[in-house]
Amino acid sequence: DVVYYITHPTEIYHLHQELIRALELNDQCSVVGSSGSLGGITRLTCMKMERIEDADALLSNAITDLSLLKRKSQKMLDIARHLQTDDRPLSKTFEALGVLAFEDEFEVANSCSADDIIRIIMNKKGVILLQDLFCAVNRLRLSRLLTPRELYAQVEILQGKGVCRIVEINGVRAVISKKCACCLQHIALMVAGGPITALQLSESQGMSVVDAEYTLLYAELEGTVTRDGEAYCLQYYNNPFVT
Repeated sequence: DVVYYITHPTEIYHLHQELIRALELNDQCSVVGSSGSLGGITRLTCMKMERIEDADALLSNAITDLSLLKRKSQKMLDIARHLQTDDRPLSKTFEALGVLAFEDEFEVANSCSADDIIRIIMNKKGVILLQDLFCAVNRLRLSRLLTPRELYAQVEILQGKGVCRIVEINGVRAVISKKCACCLQHIALMVAGGPITALQLSESQGMSVVDAEYTLLYAELEGTVTRDGEAYCLQYYNNPFVT
């Protein structure tokens, strides 16, 4: 409780005015701590509820847009299959329709089987990060997207069949295909002539610098190369202690 001691009649008027001002600020003030204002609890509560409602509305709209996009993608895929009359891949059918849905040269199986798509990608890649494989597979499927758990389960099945291997490189999971053996041989030939960097390997093999970096890190795990002792360890050398 707060006790006010009023010693002069005019103080009653000033106290009344201050109380009226505080009540008005409580309903109108939207900024806490601004000069000459009092943070209104009612207003803050209203602002919080408004932000929650806005966030819920944005989430609902995003889910609606995603569902609509998936339905349209499935419709496009059905149309392409209907128009496909020969053995050409779906990417060519989409290209004939003026839809550049594929940014690479991977051929997509007509059945859109995740197993087939992963095999096609791994035939093109020696080392690919698991998150990159997830994006590549779902981009080629167009619809009926896989979840990370579903993709990982599919890769584990292929690993059991000897198609690929899942390895951990510096805390990042990558998928290694049989093509990686040829890539390791190429790296061994390159480092035989002197140290190399990820940029040099990417230019030589036509891959991204990130893929080249993880390929070299995998080559280091396999004992093909070793790194120097400098601060950033950017150069990779021939490993003279290969067993």
